[in-house]
Amino acid sequence: MSTVLYEKKGRIAYITLNRPDKLNAISPEAATELGKIWLDLRDDDNLWVAVLSGAGKSFCAGADLGGITTKSWKLATSATFGDRPTSPSAHRMWKPIVVALQGHVLGAGFWLALESDIRIAATNALFGLPEPKMGMATIFSALVPRHIPVAIANELLLLRWQDGFLCITRLVQQSGAAVSSLFRGLRFLLKLCVSPRTTSWTTHYV
Repeated sequence: MSTVLYEKKGRIAYITLNRPDKLNAISPEAATELGKIWLDLRDDDNLWVAVLSGAGKSFCAGADLGGITTKSWKLATSATFGDRPTSPSAHRMWKPIVVALQGHVLGAGFWLALESDIRIAATNALFGLPEPKMGMATIFSALVPRHIPVAIANELLLLRWQDGFLCITRLVQQSGAAVSSLFRGLRFLLKLCVSPRTTSWTTHYV
């Protein structure tokens, strides 16, 4: 079974992290798949917007460290900027990404959320950067204040956890299936993104 699901419906690409038994932690295989998806999304002229979510009860618990320890960790193994980066910006992504957040939004998963253009969160979303307590570098820490206020970034980096709701653009109540609730909140935004009146953006990378 694919670790990342990729489906195209009209102008919208649906990307789903698909390791619910591991809280959608990003394995090397998932990182490779996600990188290929960003490239395909970027270059497919028929796709205008992407919806990113996680299967099961959580969005993403970060990188799947597996047998990696503080002594064996190295930059090449980083899920965000390593040999197989998952970061959309690492693949020069310029199309809007709408992310649906619930449950764990940690580490590399938190960075994926920050790199998305519109962030919709359920009330059970838990944001955090647990790397410092594990003795590992939060290598994107210097970039976090580009996306959220410095004080919120400091709290996340120094205290590991924060309710994180100052990081999002819209909050929806969790009731029943959280993903269904999130997608109801996305409906209007998706219609806006694929409207011919709002497709005048241009690529912003060099």
